[in-house]
Amino acid sequence: MLNTINSWFNFEIVALKKLNGYENINYLLKTDSAKFIFKKYTYSEAMLAIIEAEISVLKALDKPKSISN
Repeated sequence: MLNTINSWFNFEIVALKKLNGYENINYLLKTDSAKFIFKKYTYSEAMLAIIEAEISVLKALDKPKSISN
């Protein structure tokens, strides 16, 4: 799997750890300068809708929040 991930992304993985998941398999990928979560799903139409919803939530969480007084 490391070879596949390394071929998709332009960084070298220095550590890989399998994490718990409900509907997927999650891995913590560590590089020299960052950490990433790699999520592996079994494809189905129902799962595609769940993945799209998850992406929407993650994008919303990634947006900077403005602080108002």
